[in-house]
Amino acid sequence: MIHANPTVLFDNNIILGIFIKNFIHFLLLTVIQHKCPFFNINFNLKKYTIPDLITFLSPYITVLRIQCNKCYSYTSHINVAEIAHLLVLNKQNQWNLAIDLNVYSRNQPFRLFDCTKRCQNNFLLHSTYFQFNNHSDISYFEISEKSIITYNSKFSSLSILYLDNNQFKLKLNDSNNSLSISESTLIILNNISETFITNDSRSF
Repeated sequence: MIHANPTVLFDNNIILGIFIKNFIHFLLLTVIQHKCPFFNINFNLKKYTIPDLITFLSPYITVLRIQCNKCYSYTSHINVAEIAHLLVLNKQNQWNLAIDLNVYSRNQPFRLFDCTKRCQNNFLLHSTYFQFNNHSDISYFEISEKSIITYNSKFSSLSILYLDNNQFKLKLNDSNNSLSISESTLIILNNISETFITNDSRSF
């Protein structure tokens, strides 16, 4: 994940990992909880892990992708059908996340732009299909700079997302920056915090 136009930065890599896992958990819950003519499933919210939610959604993924492209659960920016595309079939023909959550562990460093694992040749490159802001003229150094997910002097005035007692919070570094954080963003952060799951790897 690279911030092409960041409004916040993460306190550190661990917080980003926790946030990503909780955000995915939150997205899958919103899909299950949404109601429409094509999807109306009773779901008793208890304590569910991400694999539990994927298993629950597995029989309905095709329906969600085809029929729920006008269903919006918490924001007008992403619909249920798009969220359903986060689930893909693996080599064993089982539904799994398209996002590899293992890279968000304490023991694995993040891959940065134009980097690869030792002795491998799969460099992390700028996609030619999903280009940032649909522009192809962004410089190499600009992408490299934006791939830094935590402190960056260029973005030192941005808010920092941190974790406090299982609650995601924003620390505003610039009094004017509060205007750039929308009310809907703060509501979503609160909603994600309400369904907070611990960073225990068994939960994922």
